Amino acid sequence: MSFIKSRKHASPLQAARIPSLAVAGALLLPVLGAHAQTSGSGLPPTRVDAARESAYKSDYSASPKYTEPLVDTPQTLQILRRPLMAQQAATSLSDVLRNTPGVGAFFLGENGSTSTGDTIYMRGFDATGVIFVDNVRDLGAVSRDVFNIEQVEVLKGQAGTDNGRGSPTGSINLVTKQPELVDAVTVSATYGSWNQKRATLDWNRILDADRGLALRLNLMTQHSGVPGRHVVHNARDGFAPSLAFGLNTPTRIFFNYLHIQQDNVPDGGVSTIGLVSATGENFLAYAPRRSFTSWASWRLPQGFTLGGGLRYSGGLLRGRDTNAIGTPKDTGAYWVADVMASYVIHRHAEIQLNVNNLFNNSYVRSINKSGYRYLPGDARNISLTGNFHF
Repeated sequence: MSFIKSRKHASPLQAARIPSLAVAGALLLPVLGAHAQTSGSGLPPTRVDAARESAYKSDYSASPKYTEPLVDTPQTLQILRRPLMAQQAATSLSDVLRNTPGVGAFFLGENGSTSTGDTIYMRGFDATGVIFVDNVRDLGAVSRDVFNIEQVEVLKGQAGTDNGRGSPTGSINLVTKQPELVDAVTVSATYGSWNQKRATLDWNRILDADRGLALRLNLMTQHSGVPGRHVVHNARDGFAPSLAFGLNTPTRIFFNYLHIQQDNVPDGGVSTIGLVSATGENFLAYAPRRSFTSWASWRLPQGFTLGGGLRYSGGLLRGRDTNAIGTPKDTGAYWVADVMASYVIHRHAEIQLNVNNLFNNSYVRSINKSGYRYLPGDARNISLTGNFHF
């Protein structure tokens, strides 16, 4: 007798199992497909668009009289910021104004102007009476140091409606450093050729964050020679504290104090007696006809930064003065190249090397109205600066 080993028709239990498995498989397919799709593709890309800020560019003036951006202000206003001064190792107002064509110390002596202070001429006109500090007129016949200056604003054109009586060619406004709601310390020390020695301290401290109370202190000492001049010497010390209230409120109060003590040997110029006299020109005297200045820097990997610039000045013309004995009617044009290199050792320290007048060109920086003397331009000089940030 043989036993039945198979069935022709499935049992009701097995028949019910087959549709159940098919339904379960169908339900799992979307899940498996979604899992495969998720593992195969990454997160959606994210794009961020932002404008990189330039260390040299300023969109607004520090003066409250200019409420619109510079691009919408119908006046020529050039702003020279602190990073540019630091890269060029500029220490005085005359050094900073080298970046502005047609503005500089082109005139030497006579008529109330002396070489003991900033004798600034702008487009042929005396600008020593239109120098402002935080929009307040500064009439001191001194050599202004920029250790406590955040930026220099040079306004070209008629400025009587903004600052009152002054020069018909513009004005210069020095914006001082003010306290900020941040704890920071910056120490700089410079040593270079021609016996250059200089040290500065910039210390800022929050006293009360809730009330917006902060204190800032800037110190400076310098004992340096003048490149190309063996007798001239500059020795000055500066002390500039500043206290601010309400930095986090619309109403802010600032108390500023500046003390400068100088013991300088002024530059009396080089004698021109014996040179052939000239009648002179009746064309914008004591200012170059054409001038050009540029500066650029490149930030490289591994903490290196390279920078350099060119300065061109046309010849300085002397006016038609009958008593100008021994002074040519004009001086020669010249080019000057400056370079710098810096290296970030770590986030608290960096070193910077500056070479001014790289090719050691000889040129005349300023001339005397009644003749007899002129000031030569700075000879090539090298300085090494260490900056420390805390």
